Amino acid sequence: MKSLTAVAFAAVFALAACVETAGQAAKPCEPNRYAVCSGANLAYADLANTDLYFIHLWRANLRGANLSGAQMQGANLQRADLRWANLAGADLRGAFLIHTDLRGANLANADLGVAILNKANFEGASLTGAKNCPSVIAWRCAR
Repeated sequence: MKSLTAVAFAAVFALAACVETAGQAAKPCEPNRYAVCSGANLAYADLANTDLYFIHLWRANLRGANLSGAQMQGANLQRADLRWANLAGADLRGAFLIHTDLRGANLANADLGVAILNKANFEGASLTGAKNCPSVIAWRCAR
């Protein structure tokens, strides 16, 4: 497991600024354990094998990001854009994927145990070999 410090500094600096919130200046956001990165733009970032336990990425742009093998237990990914993201082998146990856009994402061999998937969009996503699939998508995980 690599730590975030092993991720290219330029990619994190360029892509990991939290969105400006009502009346407050944008704050820098370095994704790591317990970080709050709501609205962060991490599109196409390489966060493979990173420790992201309980990270808060509500409404974050993770389109095309490489999160393969990432430890994301308990992560809050509500309303996040994960279109075409690579989550192969990621540990998403207990993650909040409410209204999350996972169209075209690769979740092969990911662990979805007790993940909350209310209204998540899995259209065109690969769930082959995914573990602990909730009943609403279990038929797709078995393929």
